[in-house]
Amino acid sequence: MTCPESSWAEVQGRWWSTDVLRILAVLSVPLAWWYAGVASGGCLFLVLGGVTLLRFLVLPRLVDALCQLTFLAAAWAAVTGLYQNFSWLDIPAHALATAAAVLIAWRLVMLRDPAHRVRPDRSGAPAESAPPAAHGPRDGAVRPPLPWWSLLWHLLALSALLSVLWEFGEWAGFVFISEEIGVGYHDTIGDLAAGTLGGGLLALPLALGLEREAASHAGADE
Repeated sequence: MTCPESSWAEVQGRWWSTDVLRILAVLSVPLAWWYAGVASGGCLFLVLGGVTLLRFLVLPRLVDALCQLTFLAAAWAAVTGLYQNFSWLDIPAHALATAAAVLIAWRLVMLRDPAHRVRPDRSGAPAESAPPAAHGPRDGAVRPPLPWWSLLWHLLALSALLSVLWEFGEWAGFVFISEEIGVGYHDTIGDLAAGTLGGGLLALPLALGLEREAASHAGADE
């Protein structure tokens, strides 16, 4: 059986359908810089880093696409001033973007578990999530998935941490880059609440799917 490292290298050498969104992220960096200045270009550069990391983590194609679209939509809403014109957009944007970031963080945390590592399909692209029966463990060696309530606590903790780090970044951007970046007590508290609660709850269904699939793979490489 192919070892995890060679499987990962094989996957990275192939074209994915979701790479179209990554190309869009690359083109978005200079376009945002030209359209709205250096702060906007920097925002899309962070998005480019996120979508590149998603490729290295090899999530299922649907999850990969949803995370990329979320990052791109949230960033371009900031670049085009949608948050100023429609202030209510800030709350769902923080919830959705934090959920996508939490999935990345959770995948990074769980990479220590061999069951969470790469299993490409025959084309070498990241496989869609498969039902447990398709990858049944051998000899009954099953690692039970984390219960939903335990996984939720982990996701909420990651959501809170990432939300705080994002607010640090917004403050630094306001002080050192551009005063057009919106900060303030009400904005910060609202963003922290939306990011922590919304991010954790929205990430839960997808994280549960990844965890159950990984549990079904436990023992398959032994």
